[in-house]
Amino acid sequence: MKMTLLPAPSSKPLDASSLKAWLDGNWALLFSHPDDFACREIESDRWLILLQEELTAADVRPLRLAPSGSEYSGRWVLSVGGGTFVVDPKPSHDTRLHFLPHRDLCDSIRNTSSRFVLILDELLHRRFVLTYEPTERVPSPLDLAAMASTLRRRSSTAAATQRFRSTAAKQRCPTVKAEATPCIFAELRTARVG
Repeated sequence: MKMTLLPAPSSKPLDASSLKAWLDGNWALLFSHPDDFACREIESDRWLILLQEELTAADVRPLRLAPSGSEYSGRWVLSVGGGTFVVDPKPSHDTRLHFLPHRDLCDSIRNTSSRFVLILDELLHRRFVLTYEPTERVPSPLDLAAMASTLRRRSSTAAATQRFRSTAAKQRCPTVKAEATPCIFAELRTARVG
């Protein structure tokens, strides 16, 4: 099996406008305090390799939040091909940006004081939010990558189902009613007995 690695980490901090391009269709795990999730064991090199493989398989890119004055470095995020997300400390008053997902994302990050992990889709919509206290046990980034992969699979299945339904409605295809199935089985049972 050929192992493909994540692209090189972003050499410069990413802002809201460049994040979507950097993700390039992947989902993201955004850590407010990435050092809370770092491996502190002797075999941290193996952990980094395993984490990089899992993130690649799940099409997920890790991000560390770098608010001004942050003491959290989160070097492991960069070691597995991640990037640094910078939120402008001042909200934009440009009304043209009001309904864009990255504006909503930045506003929610700016307005929170708790520690969190966000699972973001390729359009920067929040799909999952984990908030925690510094004393709480947190899930492994491996578990979070698996969760992001599951959410992605479910959303793509739901999107495909929605596309199918809208196509069927446009073509006015006949649909099978739920009560039709038991009738068919009853007819088969009657035919076998008789």
